[in-house]
Amino acid sequence: MELSILIPSRCEMFLAKTIEDILEHSEAQTEIIAVLDGEWADPPVPQNERVTLLHYPESIGQRAACNVAARIATGKYLMKLDAHCAVAQGFDRVLIEDMQPDWTQVPIMRNLWVFNWKCPNGHTRYQGISGPCLECKEPTEREIVWISKTNPQSLSYCFDSEPHFNYFNEYKSRPEFKGDLTETMSLQGSCWMMTKEKYFELGMNDESWGSWGSMGIEVACRTWLSGGQVICNHKTYYSHCFRTAGGNFSFPYPMSQRQAEHAKKMARDLFFNNKWDKQIHPLSWLIKKFWPIKGWTDEDLAKLLKSESSIAHLRPELFGGLGVVSVIPSAMANHTSSMPIDRSGEQVTAPAMSLSELPGSSPITLENVIPVGDKLKVIGVTASLVTADMVDNGNIPSLTIGERSNQQGIHQSMNTIKNFVDPNFSVPMIEGARPNPTPAIVVNLNLGENPVQNIVGESNSIHNTSIRPNDKIDKGILYYTDNQLDPSIMKACQEQLLKSVNGYRIVSVSLQPIYFEDNIVLPLERGYLTLFKQILVGLEELNTDIVFMAEHDVLYSKEHFEFIPPEHDKYYYNKNWWKLRLPDGHCLQHDGAQTSGLCAYRDTLIKHYKQRVINTEKMWNELGGNTHPFRSFIRDQGFEPGTHHRAVSVDNLGFEYWDSPVPIVDIRHNGNLTANRWSIDQFRRKPKMWTESDTIPYWGKGIDIVRRLT
Repeated sequence: MELSILIPSRCEMFLAKTIEDILEHSEAQTEIIAVLDGEWADPPVPQNERVTLLHYPESIGQRAACNVAARIATGKYLMKLDAHCAVAQGFDRVLIEDMQPDWTQVPIMRNLWVFNWKCPNGHTRYQGISGPCLECKEPTEREIVWISKTNPQSLSYCFDSEPHFNYFNEYKSRPEFKGDLTETMSLQGSCWMMTKEKYFELGMNDESWGSWGSMGIEVACRTWLSGGQVICNHKTYYSHCFRTAGGNFSFPYPMSQRQAEHAKKMARDLFFNNKWDKQIHPLSWLIKKFWPIKGWTDEDLAKLLKSESSIAHLRPELFGGLGVVSVIPSAMANHTSSMPIDRSGEQVTAPAMSLSELPGSSPITLENVIPVGDKLKVIGVTASLVTADMVDNGNIPSLTIGERSNQQGIHQSMNTIKNFVDPNFSVPMIEGARPNPTPAIVVNLNLGENPVQNIVGESNSIHNTSIRPNDKIDKGILYYTDNQLDPSIMKACQEQLLKSVNGYRIVSVSLQPIYFEDNIVLPLERGYLTLFKQILVGLEELNTDIVFMAEHDVLYSKEHFEFIPPEHDKYYYNKNWWKLRLPDGHCLQHDGAQTSGLCAYRDTLIKHYKQRVINTEKMWNELGGNTHPFRSFIRDQGFEPGTHHRAVSVDNLGFEYWDSPVPIVDIRHNGNLTANRWSIDQFRRKPKMWTESDTIPYWGKGIDIVRRLT
C-alpha cells in the first residue's frame, strides 16, 4: 500500500459515508483503518478488502486510536482523517506525487454540507440539532446532501501565544504565499499526512496530551522544530463537517475545558520551553518565520525570547553555542527595525553597547556573552564587548568609570582577541553588566529633514560616531527590497549575501517586515521615490564609514566586499557584473554602472540621496502625479550617482569603476523596477562591450543557476 488513512471514530453517524466517499475518489493504492472507539458503527460500514475495522468496547481516546491504527498500517504514508469528511477526486494520488520525506502535508480544507432537516411540507433547515420544522412545526427527517462547499476555503493556520488554534487568512496576502504548495505555521487537526517513518520518529499523537485537543499544534510543532515543513497543497481538497451546534450535533469525543487546558499546558511545556529532545530549532525560530502572527504581540515574543535566553546554555544545539540571537519587530506604526532585547528583557537598539557599566573586578564567563561566527551578539545586539585597544594579552586593563564611559565597543569582531573562544577565559566586569540602551529610533517620512531621529526629536548622534582602533575603516551593507520578489529567489540571494559580507553589518529596508538582519520598514507604495527613500533611511541607520548597496535580486561574491574606495567624494561601481535572464538562463555582460554594484563613503551617499529625495518629491508634486513626464525626469536624473551630468543631476562628483575578481549576478525577472534590455539596439548610449553567453564565470551555466534559485 502507498497510503493508510487512519480514522478514529466514536459515535460517528457519518463514518460509513466518509469511507464510501474515500473509496469512490481514491486513485492510489490506499487502505482505510477505522477505529471504532467504544461504539460500533451505526449505520454499519460495508465490508471491503481495503477497509480494516478495529473495535474497542471501551474508548481509548482519539490519539490512542490513531496510534493503534498507525502500528498496523501497511502504507508508506499515513493520513489522519476525521470520520465526517469528504475528499476530492484523486486526492491521494496528488498528495503522494508531491510528498517529501520531511513534510507534513494537508489539502485545502472546505466545509462539508452533510444534510438538511426536511419536513413533510418540503421546508428545509441547514444541518444542526434535530427538532421540528421552524416554519410549520411538523417533524423533520435528515436528508443527506453531502456537498463540498467552495466557500470558505482554508489554506493557512497558526496558533497564538496561549496557544489557541487560529485561522491565518492574513498570511495569504504575503508575497511568500505563492504557488500550489504553500507553507502553513500550524494545522487544523482534522486531516494531515506524513510518512509512517516520520510519524513514529517524531512521536506524533503523544497520548500523555490526552484524548483530544491541540493536535494540529502538536503535529505542526513536531514537524517544523525538527527541521521539516508543513505544506498546504492547493491542487486538491478535503471537506470537513463542523459539528458545533451542540445537542445531538456536537463533538464526537468528550471535550471538557479541563482537557483543553491540559493539552495547551503540554504544548507550552514541551515547545514553548524548548524541552523536546528532537527539535533543532527553538520555538522563536518558528514564530519569527511567520511573523507577524495573529494572536502574538511584541511583548509575547519578548517574553518567549527572555525565557529562551535563560535556558540557552542548556540547549546549545538550538541557540548557536552559548545563547540566543533574536530580534523583535517594533510595534511602532512607521518603523519596524530590529529591536533586540538584553538578558534583563529590556528593549535596546543597535548599536547600544557602552562600556560605562563594565568596570569592576567581579568575573563573568562566556555564559554571559554569545559568540556567533566571528561576531558577538547579546540577544540580538551585535557588538564587541570591549574595544580592542583595551585588551592586553587577553586581559582588560583596569580603567576608571570615567575613562570607560561612552566608549562604544562595536568596531571589532571578538574572534581577533586572544583566547576569547577559550571557555575558561574570564572577563572582569561588574556583576549583572548589560548593554546600555540608546534611544529607540523612528523613521520621519518628511525626508527633507534628518530622517533618523530619536524619540525626543533631537539628532541621534550615535549614528555618526564610531570608535575605531588605528583609524580602521568600517564597512556596512545596505540591502533594500520592494517585497515583490519570488520568495525562493529572495531567500537564495539573502543566503549568498550572508556568506559573502565577512561579518559586516547589514541594514535591510523593506516595504513589509522581513526577518533579515537589522530591518526597517517603510509603509510606502513601490516606486522610484520610495526606492530613494529606502536607500536614504538605510544610510542614516548604518554607522559605518563606507557602504555597499545590495539589491534583493543580486548574487554577491565575497570578493565584491573587499574593495575600499580610494577617494572620499566619488562614487565607485563594480564593473564585473552579469545579467541572468529568467527563466531560460541567458547570460549577458556589458559595460555600464549599476546601483547594485555601488560602493562609496556613507556621508557622501547620504548627502546625495537626501538631495535626490528632495528633488524627486518636488518634481512629483509639481507634475501633480502625472506619471509620464515624471518617468522622463527620473530617466534624465539617472539612477546611478555620479554617472550623469545633466541639468537635473543631483551632483557632479563623478565616478570610477573597479573590477572584482569574481562577478556579481543581476537576476532579471518580470518584477524588476528598471527596464530589462537584452538587445544593444534598446540602449540610447550603445555599450562598447557586449558579451552574450550561456555561462557566467565562477557561477557556472545560467540554466543551472536558475534551477538553484527556483
